[in-house]
Amino acid sequence: MATGSISTLGLGSGLELQSMLEQLKEVDQQPIEKKKATVTSLAEKIEEFDAIKASLISIRKNALDLSLGSNFLETSTKVSGTAIEATSVSGAKDMSHTINVTALAQFSTWNSEGVASKTGSILTADTTFSYRLGENGNTISLDLDSGTTLQGLVNKINDDESNPGVTAFIADTGFGEKPYKLVLRSNESGEENRLFIDSQAKDSAPESDNEVAISAVETLDITSALSNNQIIFQERLADGSLGAEKTATIADGTYTSGSDLAAAIEAAMEAESENSINYKVSYDEDTKKFSIKENGSQLHELVISWGDSSSASALGFDPSDDVWKPQTGLKLSESTGAGATAPQSDEKVFISADSPSDISAANGNNGIVFRERLADGSLGAEKTATIADGSYTSGADLAAAVENAMKDASENSIDYKVSYDDETKKFTISENGSELHELQIQWQKSSAASELGFDSEVDTYKPYDSSLNARLSVDNIAYQRQSNSGITDLIQGLTIELKEPGISTIGVESNFETVENSIIEMVGTLNTLRIDMNAKSGYDLDTGEKGILFGESAITRIDDEIKSFMEQKLNINGRITSLYDMGLTIDSEGTISMDAKKLRETLAANAQDVIKFFTGSPENGTKGFGDILYDKIRQYTSPNGLLSAKTDTTRTRMTNIESQIEKDTDILNRRYDTMTMQFVKLDSYMRQMQSEAAFLDQFFDSMKKSDK
Repeated sequence: MATGSISTLGLGSGLELQSMLEQLKEVDQQPIEKKKATVTSLAEKIEEFDAIKASLISIRKNALDLSLGSNFLETSTKVSGTAIEATSVSGAKDMSHTINVTALAQFSTWNSEGVASKTGSILTADTTFSYRLGENGNTISLDLDSGTTLQGLVNKINDDESNPGVTAFIADTGFGEKPYKLVLRSNESGEENRLFIDSQAKDSAPESDNEVAISAVETLDITSALSNNQIIFQERLADGSLGAEKTATIADGTYTSGSDLAAAIEAAMEAESENSINYKVSYDEDTKKFSIKENGSQLHELVISWGDSSSASALGFDPSDDVWKPQTGLKLSESTGAGATAPQSDEKVFISADSPSDISAANGNNGIVFRERLADGSLGAEKTATIADGSYTSGADLAAAVENAMKDASENSIDYKVSYDDETKKFTISENGSELHELQIQWQKSSAASELGFDSEVDTYKPYDSSLNARLSVDNIAYQRQSNSGITDLIQGLTIELKEPGISTIGVESNFETVENSIIEMVGTLNTLRIDMNAKSGYDLDTGEKGILFGESAITRIDDEIKSFMEQKLNINGRITSLYDMGLTIDSEGTISMDAKKLRETLAANAQDVIKFFTGSPENGTKGFGDILYDKIRQYTSPNGLLSAKTDTTRTRMTNIESQIEKDTDILNRRYDTMTMQFVKLDSYMRQMQSEAAFLDQFFDSMKKSDK
């Protein structure tokens, strides 16, 4: 039964029983209402405590920021000139730098000659195309079938799972009848990503099908008497039909080395060539095979009829025709960075005690013709390096002799470095320094070309101009880098991006904007917090109203301690000992403020002392203002801190009062349930009494009438 809720109560008796019951209950409800008001007040206090705590935590974050020295290391960067862009990070030192960018980092690229169609065949025979990324990179070999198209080669390169970081594409130049070119490009810039073509996508020169062992022990007799000294061949140049059959007759002899026999074959074919072709015949001591090709670029087709050649078996060739078309296929030439690779032998050169290299003027094989260019000069006059006469029994000895000859002949005193690789059996000629900007070796004029394994051509070497690395100087110190962007190891705290050749100046200055904002924000938050705490813990004499936190000693304590803390002085062996030295003011009403202009001037004039004030002095173990304030705020906001304890106590008190309200309300409701039942009985009794009274009134009225 709802307490006192019988709506008909009193209707029978005519008494105001319901109103009486409600008025009585309202009086008894007053203690409960007071407790509810107390609960509401306590909840509001908890909200205020939480708000104060949030403000203090914000101040604590400012204190933490100000305690960290790294936050005082921010810098700003100004760049003059368009050669670079730069951004500074924490740790950059205040200073100015001059950067001279002489070359940007480039991507390595190779281009082919033009072809008529992207989908037409570029190969008339099976071959292998191989390349590597980086001088010491793994060689990537791709087997190409006869009939391979330009588009097919592009797909083969790009789809290869072992592709180390190279992209192939077709360039449509729009010029002439052969507008399409294959372009091969490294995905990353710099010398470490230079492309090297180890074998072009071209028909392979005729090579022995079988091994032929030749030495002082295993000699080979080639004579007309043995009928093993003839090679039958035909030649075709660019605009001619296939020429007449020619028979090259190898000089009779007992050959004790493959290289001697190769030289004899070469002389025989050149003697019979109807087009004065300069042949290059070599013997590989490792594979024990002969290779026959042109030492030039006139020949468009060579057909060797081994089935009709009496020397076929002796030279390791099967009895079938070898057809070589050196001009077919696809030859790529280095475009970006061309000339940076030092000249290296085209053929293997085998030198040993058993097979020495006899160099002498008498043999007509001791001259190297070359030209040099330095940084600011034109290509110099032809010079001839004369290798010292001698019978060289090792590649290293001959390399040293070549090196000395080129140094002696150099018109610019270039320090050359010539080496011989025992594994590849090839010579390499380079500069041992950085003065040389271009070297041209004219092997077609050099009598030592064949002895050193070089084809009859011009080798152009540009060790400086052709580098793919970015080249620059910082304060006159030279550097090279693989990339143009993300350069972080030149100037501490700066990230540099190279934009174009030219000179730029970088100015690095300390930037205390973040620190200034943090100090001003801290002071502003403290001031707002103090004003709020004073308003809510005070008493208004005019209105007699009390603040929600009136009488809370913890709040008064926090307010007093914060004001006192902001005014304290620290002895950290610096000119800045308090916030007053940086522009702090506290007026007569207790308002805290920070003069932003004075703060900025103080940071500019005494940055190190300001930093020491906030971060402390590690050398003497003194804490700075930031750490001290952080610890102070933690006394209020930590789980066991003053505010947390006060909040917990208030919440516990509120919970207890809520429980008491629930208990008192239950008792009151049960009491008035009982009173309601009693009032119901009273109403019923009164209604019965009123009914009996009405009956007696009628009875007495009737008696009076009968007496009359």
